[in-house]
Amino acid sequence: MNGGENKKVLLLISSLNAATHRDIAKAANEFGWFLDLSFIEGGQLPPRWSGDGILCSLTAHPGMEKFVRKTALPVVDISIWKSNLNLPRVVADNEKIGRTAAEHLLEQEHRHFAWFSRTDDPVASVRFGGFQKRVASEVIKLSGDWNAVANQLKQLSRPCGIFAKTDVDAAWIMSLCLKEGYRVPEDFAIVGVDNNPLICDFLQVPLTSVNHDLEQLGYQAACLLNRLMQGEKPPNEITLIPPHGVTPRASTDSFAVQDDAVRAAMIFMKERLGRSIGTQEIAKAVGLSRRALELRFKEAVGVTVHEQLMELRLNRAEHLLRTSTDSAETIAALTGFCHAQHLSRLFKKRFGEPPLRYRKTLRA
Repeated sequence: MNGGENKKVLLLISSLNAATHRDIAKAANEFGWFLDLSFIEGGQLPPRWSGDGILCSLTAHPGMEKFVRKTALPVVDISIWKSNLNLPRVVADNEKIGRTAAEHLLEQEHRHFAWFSRTDDPVASVRFGGFQKRVASEVIKLSGDWNAVANQLKQLSRPCGIFAKTDVDAAWIMSLCLKEGYRVPEDFAIVGVDNNPLICDFLQVPLTSVNHDLEQLGYQAACLLNRLMQGEKPPNEITLIPPHGVTPRASTDSFAVQDDAVRAAMIFMKERLGRSIGTQEIAKAVGLSRRALELRFKEAVGVTVHEQLMELRLNRAEHLLRTSTDSAETIAALTGFCHAQHLSRLFKKRFGEPPLRYRKTLRA
């Protein structure tokens, strides 16, 4: 790439995720930019600044909006806090982040849901909206200090899936749950956002998190700014960066059903998705007759044992399509389908497209 040689770009960002910063720097290196980091280092707006473009994240920082309003330079915003300003934007698809978290909890058979965020801001609002729309049922908002949220948890039906705005918020609510004597994930399954390994991997119960694509956000914002500095007209639409699924960890690693035998059967199925297993083998593993298991399954989950097994296999296949380069034949073998054509037929019925086209659409 070229066209950005010797351009001077101001990073007007008060807090910057390391992944986002890394890919902004990667783009700057490709374009030959000089990045002015003075605002990040000192937190003070430059009294006089001359350059070629500004990459910003307009939040509640005093003076930042005024600074951007006054400039005639190309500007790209990577936040939605100041959506009243008509600026080119590259931002997270926060609505889809909420939907992705909801889909993960729904796959675990959750029927009761809560939301937690320590801030009430535009990002929180859109993530909550996507989550609530996808679960299509009541979502209890948890708010307040430690004691207030502890009292609210007592009122929730359990098991309950909790979606937190960020990994930091998820860590806070997890600490409270464990301190109050609740089990994670048996009582409260918790999902965060950002998949920050410094948080997710080192909590008392490792945290499941939505893969917010912070790298692409930074890189695509820099690419857009580069085009604008070359004279290209700003796009009419906001560029949305979708999440890349969920990284599951122990904080959601349990099926949310009350019937112990049904839950044990679902765990048995999940652990053996690559094998050819049937209802009779599953029933024997949990100490029930086939008919008894079918009746209890229908009552607890609303589907047959076979239908649930197919759902688990298809969800695993979808995950592999998102996160691996395996062929359809390999994925079919890993998920217990007899051949790729069988997987393709059922996958298209469930997700609307055959497997490889679905993967291509995700990566377009």
